[in-house]
Amino acid sequence: MLAVKPGIEELHRVQSPAALPIGDVLRGIESRIGRWAQSVELHIVEVPVDGLLWERIAPAYVLASTRFLNDPARTAPALRTVLEDLI
Repeated sequence: MLAVKPGIEELHRVQSPAALPIGDVLRGIESRIGRWAQSVELHIVEVPVDGLLWERIAPAYVLASTRFLNDPARTAPALRTVLEDLI
């Protein structure tokens, strides 16, 4: 589960074995919109499946495979899309 607070310095909680590029994504969004990001909550559930999976099942809920979460080149754009919708 990710609970993202305003500004990158206030990243509240991250529970995932993978190092998600949350900071980089938030800095990019904040730079583009010209202000701190508003407080949002995003839940990412890691599911035990083979292959790549990133499936948004609700506005703030995503199912993701371990393989997908461990690939920053894939997670950054996927996170950006979800976070831009939530911010």
